[in-house]
Amino acid sequence: MLTTSRRQAHSLCVAVVAVLITCGSVAFAGAPTGQIEIVLTREFILEYKDRATIDTCMFVDHSQKRPNSPRQGGALRFAGRSDVVELAAVGFIINARDARDAVKHVNEFEGDACVELTGAWRLWCQPGPAQTFRLGDKQRPQKSFDPPHVFEVHPIVKVEQVDLDATWKTTRGYPLTSPWQAIEAYKDTPCHIRVNTDDTISITTPGTPYDYSQFIIEVLGDGPEIMTDGVALYASVHDTKGRLIERKNRLVFVEGTTAESLARSAKSGDRFRVTAVPRMSLKLIQWRIENADDPAQPLNWHLPYEFVVVEAKPL
Repeated sequence: MLTTSRRQAHSLCVAVVAVLITCGSVAFAGAPTGQIEIVLTREFILEYKDRATIDTCMFVDHSQKRPNSPRQGGALRFAGRSDVVELAAVGFIINARDARDAVKHVNEFEGDACVELTGAWRLWCQPGPAQTFRLGDKQRPQKSFDPPHVFEVHPIVKVEQVDLDATWKTTRGYPLTSPWQAIEAYKDTPCHIRVNTDDTISITTPGTPYDYSQFIIEVLGDGPEIMTDGVALYASVHDTKGRLIERKNRLVFVEGTTAESLARSAKSGDRFRVTAVPRMSLKLIQWRIENADDPAQPLNWHLPYEFVVVEAKPL
């Protein structure tokens, strides 16, 4: 039987664990963190800075057999090697319980062949030990469905001939990150960009754990920026109570999704409630490289990021 003091200590431990779980910190508590370097070519940056998606054939080394529960995100993850991006890659089918045919394709291809994918490209560093990921390095088979990586096809919008635009929605039951917590973390994350002697570009930054959040945007400027595979909007970002968090950011909408059809006709002043996932902004990285001589030293500013919008509802 627990004494009163032991009960109090036990209650305190339970409370601390609950806070860690709420903040999404358990997976990273005590884990080593370090500077992660991504080395890209100028050609890659120029090709994808104004693209919403990537088309690739990924050789599937390892896949989850069943999707996670909605509480754990509801996605099916699989790791492999891409014929387009020579980096360790992980694919995400979100709300995968609604995508049985696509899940079946991925599992059938595991360890045997490559699967044709279209989805949002996503460069992002999760917390982990110091490591370098270099575009073009020979890729070895991945040993799990979630290996150390910085490149994802996330979310996927098409697997082989199976369209997944209906899965692009908020996952019910998944605890979204507070937009205040997420955006302040991104702004507090240092980043250094360097042009190497071989004309490649190094981006060095520590990992950032937060992914999906929900917030309100108000469209700025002249409306959508048209891409070959979607649109982008510049907008101010507000919390769900309307309080301003960020004066301007870029939000990307993937062609064929319900969110993109709304964004395509958006005009200045329109407001939407969106669910979105962050990624590094290659457009901002290119701008910083072009303005490297600016006295404000843009190559040493905070993490350059933008959002991929999964769901949007007009207000």
